[in-house]
Amino acid sequence: MAEFGSIASRLQELRQELPPSTRLLAVSKGQPAALIRAAVAAGQRSFGESRLQEAVAKQAELEDLGPLDWHFIGRLQANKARGVVRHFGTIHSLDSLELARRLARIAAEEGCSPRVFLQVKLLS
Repeated sequence: MAEFGSIASRLQELRQELPPSTRLLAVSKGQPAALIRAAVAAGQRSFGESRLQEAVAKQAELEDLGPLDWHFIGRLQANKARGVVRHFGTIHSLDSLELARRLARIAAEEGCSPRVFLQVKLLS
């Protein structure tokens, strides 16, 4: 249980150091749902995951906490697009026009509008 207390302490420290307008995204990939639960108890609501199956299991386990702000971070494979659209409100690192079109089509079919961050290569 000492880990849970340290999570709350660390979050409090970070919030004091950051400008008030900063949104903190806790990368929870590879962490158990119990630690995410502790972070939620300390006021954290936004979490980043990069493994769809792992994230879906955690989301189900944490459903009783109400809506959390889930971000898909890392490279998105086209075959995971529908699952990511269904389970994440924000998608990071969209890196191709083809994938953008696929996400737009799937989002329309699923009736949702995830926020998307585009990865742009400015120099060749």
